[in-house]
Amino acid sequence: MKQLVTSFVLQRIDYCNSLLDNLPASTTASLQRVQNDAARLILGLDRRAHITPALKKKLHWLPIQYRIQFKITVFMHQCFRTGTGRLRSATTGAAVTHRPRNNLGRRAFSIAGPSVRNSLPQSLRLIDDHEQFRKQLKTYYFNVAFS
Repeated sequence: MKQLVTSFVLQRIDYCNSLLDNLPASTTASLQRVQNDAARLILGLDRRAHITPALKKKLHWLPIQYRIQFKITVFMHQCFRTGTGRLRSATTGAAVTHRPRNNLGRRAFSIAGPSVRNSLPQSLRLIDDHEQFRKQLKTYYFNVAFS
């Protein structure tokens, strides 16, 4: 069941969700409800059961807002690893940011990507190995989301 839900539901939730960065929680709440219902389906939980422990301990899924940030940050890391993200500090790993002209501009990848990356601790930004970075990043977002 988990494999089916992951391939059919979570893939759709994650598709282009990086465009949803910096939106109000009311806008992404429907995606969170879908994820919560998927978790309940997999685990056979009652509709009224509290979902946070299931997401955290049993499924190891990040809440939607952190899934969005995770995806943006992983993409930014990939850009820096392949050499397309040249505008960064060699010592801190911070990306160069630009000021958006309006609120809509904050969601552009050229603005959101460096902003999300720069919000990470320096120790994370300086990791070169992609798999190690993903593992450490997910652990970081878990600590932020569930603390």
